[in-house]
Amino acid sequence: MCIRDRSTDANGGGNICAGLALLDFLGLKKDPVASDMPGSELANALATAYANTTDSAWSSLAYASTKTGKPFETDEWLTQGRTMTRGKSTRMYSKLLHLSELSCGGAEFPFKMGTPAFVPSNITIVTHGMCGSTCALFTDHASLYEHVKTVVVGVHEPANQQVTSFPGLQVLEDSEIMNEIEAANITGDLVPQRFVGGTWRACVREIYGPQSNTQPLEYTWLPADRAIMPDLYEQKQFGSVWHYL
Repeated sequence: MCIRDRSTDANGGGNICAGLALLDFLGLKKDPVASDMPGSELANALATAYANTTDSAWSSLAYASTKTGKPFETDEWLTQGRTMTRGKSTRMYSKLLHLSELSCGGAEFPFKMGTPAFVPSNITIVTHGMCGSTCALFTDHASLYEHVKTVVVGVHEPANQQVTSFPGLQVLEDSEIMNEIEAANITGDLVPQRFVGGTWRACVREIYGPQSNTQPLEYTWLPADRAIMPDLYEQKQFGSVWHYL
């Protein structure tokens, strides 16, 4: 089986619940995806406002403890987190988290399928290096945890190109963040300013691989198992690289 990334922009992401559901469907999500979220006065206030709820990025029930497997009912997942150093800067982060079964709107996963329909050793994921966000979460998890083969078809030297553009992260639009702040009735200096005539995005959650619970994948180089450099003819012909696989 071959899974091809057909994203046409520099994101290549999508709905994280769909990514997790596809891992389940293929029998590849045998281990939970670990993540954490940065803390701040605003983030802590959001975590407190959305304690014991499921509909926010800062909802406690959306996250489960890596120690107990149970969803958090209070804001302790963020307000009682851990101090981490990233990019030479030290700040507070949440506890190490797993997405709970309540995080996708109450959707039940994994699927009750019995024997998985696909064998990891028979799956190849092919990207052109633009796979990011949920696409990267899916690809990195399948590769790192289940040893699914990965191939990148690119225009850069193989030594300089990963299978993904950036790792699995949760990125929110400014409108999403501002809506959650307003719904939580948070006011004053904690509220960020809106851009007049522009927008911004923020990464609010980082993803870890199986090798480390202290270094997120955005600080990890993950090359593909194989890199294909198409020639000028192959670059213009759809499907011309399939014979390499």
